[in-house]
Amino acid sequence: MADCCTRKKLCYCFLLCFLVAGIIGGAIGIHKWYHSGLNRWHGLGSTADFQKIIQERCDNYPQQIWSYSRSRNCQEIKQAFMSAFISKDPCKATKEDYRRLIDLADPTVPCNKIVLWSKTKELAREYAKPRGLVTLEDTLLGSLADDLHWCGEPGSPDLNTWSCPDWKKDCRTNYLTVFWEVLSERFAESACGTVQVVLDGSLENAFNEMSIFGRVEAPNLKPMVTLQAWLVHDPGKPPRDSCSGSSITKLKSILSERNVRFICRDNLRKFLKKRKPILNGKYGVSPLWLLFLLFLDISGGSQQLSVTCVSQTFVPVSTYHQTSVIYCYGFAHEMKLHWAVVSVLHSWT
Repeated sequence: MADCCTRKKLCYCFLLCFLVAGIIGGAIGIHKWYHSGLNRWHGLGSTADFQKIIQERCDNYPQQIWSYSRSRNCQEIKQAFMSAFISKDPCKATKEDYRRLIDLADPTVPCNKIVLWSKTKELAREYAKPRGLVTLEDTLLGSLADDLHWCGEPGSPDLNTWSCPDWKKDCRTNYLTVFWEVLSERFAESACGTVQVVLDGSLENAFNEMSIFGRVEAPNLKPMVTLQAWLVHDPGKPPRDSCSGSSITKLKSILSERNVRFICRDNLRKFLKKRKPILNGKYGVSPLWLLFLLFLDISGGSQQLSVTCVSQTFVPVSTYHQTSVIYCYGFAHEMKLHWAVVSVLHSWT
């Protein structure tokens, strides 16, 4: 009788162990199956704290610098951004998905202000910033999305932080690629006057028809716009393309068909080195420089020029740096006071 009870207890123990093992194994299987689906793409997953970053960037967007930007509702912009892709197939993005977001924060800027680029992002921004010019990443939506990644999953309210589609290996109609295409298209369509583009002359083809500039921005420039191309070359390396090269000739042909005037100049680095003003950012701006700005304002100068530059000086010296001085220089250049302001900076700082 005792042996029978013991055998029953052992049977119950084995049965319980198998049951627990089955539950654990099933849970692990479901977990692996679920995350293997989330990890099926070849691109980076959504950026951690994506919504928080979007909100903070919008709240801190420098409205005082880009005074032509419209007022903004950051909460509404964030919601429109999220609703564009959340719970949707990450490989079935359309332009229509981003229409509401683009309408809330249109990237239009004044004439003669736009700088485009292709594989020269940092240099283009270096060129644009001191001149008061604007790259796509300086617009509100461009600054929100710069260097971020995002995608969702069908039926899920969460972002996929494991992986997102790569435009080459998975699908071109992913939400990251389509976002930049839509924003770039609107940016190029809004351009007027002279538009500048920075291209990499160290590549065999500085102009690539498959780049966003080649397939989206250049074809959407309006007739009568002037496109000025700057080619940049890596120092110490022989240039592989130039303004007389075949890829630039192709670009000129595409623009000619659209009645867009084209100008090309080689070696932007030499231009930057030659034109860079001698500024002493370590000690900020001298009082005489501020008096000069106020004099310009009193004598009919630009209110935007004096207010913007003076407001930059109220940063503590310990955190003050050359960038703030360059903003003043850029606005001065816009108002055709470039040489006067630079001469003052050279003499008084």
